[in-house]
Amino acid sequence: MYGRQPWCQHDQAVRRATFSAETPIFVAHAMGLGAGPMIGIDQDKVAAQFGLAENEIPVMPLAVGYPCLRIGRKNHDAHSSRYWI
Repeated sequence: MYGRQPWCQHDQAVRRATFSAETPIFVAHAMGLGAGPMIGIDQDKVAAQFGLAENEIPVMPLAVGYPCLRIGRKNHDAHSSRYWI
């Protein structure tokens, strides 16, 4: 579909990966975990650490963790008193 337009391939891959990242976030929340996307990553370092091929890029790393009631940043959900580390 985008064989002659590499930038379109890249953009489409990022869009698909971004929408696909919703599923593990919802699953983590259903399991009582906090989860959310991370920003500000060094894509080259992440790709090297995970041994990604040249045609693979990290798009949306997810932070997943257990809630803590004592420390951390308050969850923005008005119905919850949980704090997330």
